Amino acid sequence: MKRITALILCVFMLLPTLTGCEINFKPKEDIPANGEQNENEKPSGDNGKTPTDSPTSNGNDPALTVNSGDIDLDDFSFIDADGRDWSKYDWTNFDPANLPVDLGKASFTVDNSATATGEYIPGESLTLSVTDSAGAKWTLNIPGSALMYPETIKMTATKDIAAGELGSFDGGGIFEPDGLQFLEPATLTVSGGGWGEDCILLTGGHDGSNLKFVEYETDENSATATIRHFSSGLGQKEPHWNQYDQKLLDQFRRAVGYAQDILKKPLKTPVPSSLTCNVCANGHRGNDNKKQNEKFFEELFEPEKSAMDSLSIAWTGLMNGRRISSTTYTDTVLSDIHQHYRNALVMRLLRKAKQLIDTYKYQEDMFIWIALAMPGLMSCRGAVNFKVSSRHWEEPSDMAALRAEIQAEVEKWAKEVWNLFMRKLVEEHDYTAFHALSYIMLLFVFSDIDAENCPQYLYNAMTFRVEWELEEHAFFTICSKGEVTVSMNQIKDDDYFGEADGDGKLTKFDDPEGHVYVPSFPSFNNKAQLYKLDPCMTKTISVDIDKFGTDFTAMARTEQGDFPVPFPDYPEPLLHMMDGHFSFSTALYTFKLDLNNLDEKCADSSFKAQQEELSHTLDIKIFHQPKDDVFMK
Repeated sequence: MKRITALILCVFMLLPTLTGCEINFKPKEDIPANGEQNENEKPSGDNGKTPTDSPTSNGNDPALTVNSGDIDLDDFSFIDADGRDWSKYDWTNFDPANLPVDLGKASFTVDNSATATGEYIPGESLTLSVTDSAGAKWTLNIPGSALMYPETIKMTATKDIAAGELGSFDGGGIFEPDGLQFLEPATLTVSGGGWGEDCILLTGGHDGSNLKFVEYETDENSATATIRHFSSGLGQKEPHWNQYDQKLLDQFRRAVGYAQDILKKPLKTPVPSSLTCNVCANGHRGNDNKKQNEKFFEELFEPEKSAMDSLSIAWTGLMNGRRISSTTYTDTVLSDIHQHYRNALVMRLLRKAKQLIDTYKYQEDMFIWIALAMPGLMSCRGAVNFKVSSRHWEEPSDMAALRAEIQAEVEKWAKEVWNLFMRKLVEEHDYTAFHALSYIMLLFVFSDIDAENCPQYLYNAMTFRVEWELEEHAFFTICSKGEVTVSMNQIKDDDYFGEADGDGKLTKFDDPEGHVYVPSFPSFNNKAQLYKLDPCMTKTISVDIDKFGTDFTAMARTEQGDFPVPFPDYPEPLLHMMDGHFSFSTALYTFKLDLNNLDEKCADSSFKAQQEELSHTLDIKIFHQPKDDVFMK
């Protein structure tokens, strides 16, 4: 499976810069203090009560509306430190980007002596580590399903970090490229150097601005943060928790109020645009669907994801701080509230996905969207087993059942799409389907669909018979033929096809006039290789033929006896060909052939050369002859 991903590195940049669960929003708006809300502000319902969503004229199925149920919030106050009541806030024009509390800006020095760079390949995890000037080790881990395209990742340690009233920080790093967003979160771990259970981790912009809390967990010797997008991370080993408690609690209140408002509204499932898996049709090189992707993922995951993340980040921060006393709120109260609303938000996201599947299932041009959404959907869990909490939760049975149903439907859909393009390839000889299948295979990896047998299916489908025939006219005539069956058996990172190679036999070598012969004919091997199949752009295929018959000596009959045939000084392009034919060279001869799409005879070309009395004609034909085992069951 490791080399599945190399299949897609260049040709499959169909959807660059995907956004996943984390979306770039507009600049922050000012949040009015208590008593300063606009005249359109209306209370969002009774404190803690979330009525069932009702269907609207937008076509939503009533069965897909969400009711978070009731939870007793009589002992929980929505009023923050500024006197703002988040249970009565008017969320009409609220930007979810404003949910996290802004902790200000940090200044720091970039330590270029502690840097690490790596190449991310889709489907393969990447780990980078640096050791900062204080001896702490910072480790970034990006999972294989975090990005849909190759990327150069860089992390650099920072030092001399300070953030206004928050004081000095003990370490951190910046991550590039700035603004990179993940389909599945990365993690940042700091260990050694005195880091442990009492620390706090924050995230911010590439320049240290807009510091925010981040979801993280600790043990005796390390701390690990969840990173959904790049720019900078920093932390304190022994923070003054009284600087953070109220801000964390205010963020928690804000997120609960926003979650209540969301859950009262009917589902709005995004309408994806048609986007075929046929990457040739999409213009697989240079087609930028960035805006289209961002719009779809924002509509699918928001506002639920922002509310869920802000809620969990605040809750885990409060749990890590262990500053929740009996005079404020107990672990149990906050955990119950957090779990209740997170579960409801996750169920709402899953039902959006279910509605998408029910509406578009088995349509090839809609499969990409749900496949790309799967990592984000499946990484959104309602029950968080956070070890610093006094209580542990299991995923609710209805959530687990819905998640399993979605996964099963997506797998069925995936097989339908795979088999559709495979039929195009093996039955219609539509070679553009090869690129589509390669791209679909990557989608399988991202969607957690079993793709173990898919490379072999694709190899079986990419089986060809190469035939060549050479006629040489000089003082005598030589006619030779060869035939090789080749199958794809490896994928190269630097081209669009990989390699298909195989062995065959020299099937003919004769001189009609009897001047030349080959001892022990026809026991000679012949080799060929196909690569750079490009039905999309150049509409060509390249072939290497190994010496047009190897390991033999052609003998000429003369009155003085039989002698090996020397090769004359023939002109290009047949010089290499004749060199191989007569002088036992190990060189391969490369020919770029026109590709006949939708034709079993995918290539049929002739090459000729003439110099005085010497002439040569080479005919090469390639037939597509796929094997049987190619379809997903």
